[in-house]
Amino acid sequence: MILRALIDQCSEGTLITSRAVRALGLRRTPVVTDVSGVGASSGTSTECVSFQLRSNLNQHFETFVPLAFVMDTVTSDLPSNRIEPQAWPHMDGLVLADPTYFNSNKIDLLIGTEMHAYILLPDIRIGRRDHPIAQNSHFGWILYGQVAPAAPTIDPSATIHCHHTAISPHLESLVQRFFETEEIQEERARSEEEQWFIDFFNQHCIWYGCRSKLTSTQTRQELMERYSAGIQEYFDLNQIVSSTSTEEERFTATSTNQSAVTACVLPHHAVIREDKLTTKLRIVFDASAKTSNGKSLNDILCIGPALQNELPAVILAQLG
Repeated sequence: MILRALIDQCSEGTLITSRAVRALGLRRTPVVTDVSGVGASSGTSTECVSFQLRSNLNQHFETFVPLAFVMDTVTSDLPSNRIEPQAWPHMDGLVLADPTYFNSNKIDLLIGTEMHAYILLPDIRIGRRDHPIAQNSHFGWILYGQVAPAAPTIDPSATIHCHHTAISPHLESLVQRFFETEEIQEERARSEEEQWFIDFFNQHCIWYGCRSKLTSTQTRQELMERYSAGIQEYFDLNQIVSSTSTEEERFTATSTNQSAVTACVLPHHAVIREDKLTTKLRIVFDASAKTSNGKSLNDILCIGPALQNELPAVILAQLG
């Protein structure tokens, strides 16, 4: 989807209209943020989004917008009145970011100062004082400045658009966060998946103490011997067993009649730490390695609940 954007280097944040968010199908995150402008006029944004920003002209340019506040409107239609396009000499041959800049139309995206430096390029074209300045960008050449000689008299009915946006957390949100920080959290209720994980672990898994009799590994032969001894220890503790089938033999069919693999190869390697007094060599299993179906063991394992206490609760308990 192509959005009409306004680049505002004085804005502290990036704004996007709710109309554009709906059209793009972006995932919204609840927030409570005050958005103020010229004359202390303000509004409140209750949602924010993130998205990838791409150029319609430069196919190699892409940047991630981590935070954009959702508003019903970000500004009125720009320009306020239709501009009569002219052939300015200093703009000959330039590919404009908005070829229909002279038509008054809606603005769906206001790009703030945090994205300003990623968009603009150093090239600039300057004509006469009553001509617009052309600034190159990843979206094409953008225009700003005058487009006609200044009027000799002031029009009392003229409309002036000023764009300056300040972003600040809502007071109620700040107070709520303060009390949440000061409150010692009670034990969090576990989800159904986390409770299943704990029950499964207690029924089928046993903690074993770590034992090691490894000494210095100075040669390749010694490394092989230590490594083989470490693997054998897993067998002795019944933590691993010999495989009797191949990955191809472990194919099964899902409920949608698609093939799936119920086993995978788990790579492992030795990590040598000569500075350790006991375990100078330990075996590390790479559960993040992708298998033939594109997934790793970490991708499909149940994560389970966090085992450590919440940090704010620990600190406040010490202070108390």
